[in-house]
Amino acid sequence: MPPEAPPPGPEHGLDRDAWMRRLAQIGADHGLFDRIGAHHLGLFIEEGETLLIAFDRAERAWRETSDGLPAGFDMVRRRSWSLLSIMAEGETWFRGAPLLRFFRTLKDSGILAGYHRVIFYGVGPDCGFAACAFAGLVPGARVLAAAPVATLNRAEAPFERRFRAARRLDFHGPVGNGPRGLAKSDGALVLYDPTDVAEAAQAALFSGRNTLRVGLPYAGRDFARILLNGEAAAPLLRMLEREMPTAAAVRTALKEPIRENPGTMIRWSRAALVQGHARRAARIARDGLAATGDRRLRALLAETRAEAELNGRAEAETV
Repeated sequence: MPPEAPPPGPEHGLDRDAWMRRLAQIGADHGLFDRIGAHHLGLFIEEGETLLIAFDRAERAWRETSDGLPAGFDMVRRRSWSLLSIMAEGETWFRGAPLLRFFRTLKDSGILAGYHRVIFYGVGPDCGFAACAFAGLVPGARVLAAAPVATLNRAEAPFERRFRAARRLDFHGPVGNGPRGLAKSDGALVLYDPTDVAEAAQAALFSGRNTLRVGLPYAGRDFARILLNGEAAAPLLRMLEREMPTAAAVRTALKEPIRENPGTMIRWSRAALVQGHARRAARIARDGLAATGDRRLRALLAETRAEAELNGRAEAETV
């Protein structure tokens, strides 16, 4: 049976040491939990014939979730998938020889070949990058990456001005480039925000024929909330288990989760207002308010309606 999670709630109530002991117990009961070098943790849960390899930050899993469980754990409970969670302690960008040796050992041992389907999963610039880059060690895997960085190698991404500290890391070698890691995959889904210039520029580097890029305007800042803290990732991962989805299917699956995210709806509505589309801005704010009840959207709806009325009066006077 899949492992039980700590009682859900606004806070799981575990300090850092207790959280580590909880993961160790889950690993002991259902697979393995151990350190991978000095800066990464590995939690393996053996369940079904589909293996999800998910990259996450340990701090996020401990501090920002209600249950203290890492990205991808929902698929253990929902679908009885097997899970290999790789958690970084700090902004490691999943670099370093110990992690590379760990994956090569998995590959050489034949463990990964025993699964019907292997799916790599990462949300955010570093975790998305890792999901794509390490997929190159498992030919035939599929990948779901949201807002991934393709590389921080200056020669290959000279436009990148973010992540100054991380740009000092070595992005050469077999897992230093996300798009090259996807070359032997059985298909990859890359989600990105086309309104974020840097994010869109990185996404453009994922140009392989086996890669489906889906732009989701104004959602980039909230991919973690939409996919990791919500339930939106599950249908996308189930699609990838069966076959590569279409862009239309992805947008349909994410329509309601995006609508239920107040941050995305606020940015979308304000962008429409700045562009002079007050009625459209009001419609977006109204839809977001109906889905979330967020008071910021209530105030924004009043603002957009007032602007629409002013525009209407100006048009009438002109006529």
